[in-house]
Order: sequence, then structure tokens, then C-alpha cells
Amino acid sequence: MLRTCGFKDLEEMTDAAVPKHIRLHGPVELEPAKSESEALTELKAIAGKNKVLKSLIGMGYYETGEEGGKEGGRGRKIVRNEI
Repeated sequence: MLRTCGFKDLEEMTDAAVPKHIRLHGPVELEPAKSESEALTELKAIAGKNKVLKSLIGMGYYETGEEGGKEGGRGRKIVRNEI
């Protein structure tokens, strides 16, 4: 597949696709892997910090007066979606 795309190896394709100034030069330092139960416990602790708030999505629109215009800003309305 690399040859079909015109590259001799993965390194050449990476050079063409990813600018050198944003590439990592060296191994990535990661924490040791966690078990599924450890990961779920950690994710539940993080999720527990979320706050349940009232969603206003789908509550509709409201009219906003437009400044200026022929009527001097009165009587002319625009509708604006506030999502």
C-alpha cells in the first residue's frame, strides 16, 4: 500500500504527512496499564465530579430587537438561536 501511494516506507510517509515540528522525538512516557476494574473505578470517580445542570437545549428562541434600521430600532425583529 505504501508503494501504491508513492512511499518507500512508513517513515517516508510520516515525513510527508506530519510536520517535524509537531512530532515527538523519543518514546512516550505512559503510566503502567491498569486493569479494567481499576480503570472503571477511576472513571467513576472522575464522573462523580460532574454537576447535573438544567439543559436549555430545545427550549426555543427569543426575539431580540435590532438596533437602527428604517424604524429606528423599533418594530423590526430578528430571531436568534441561543444554543
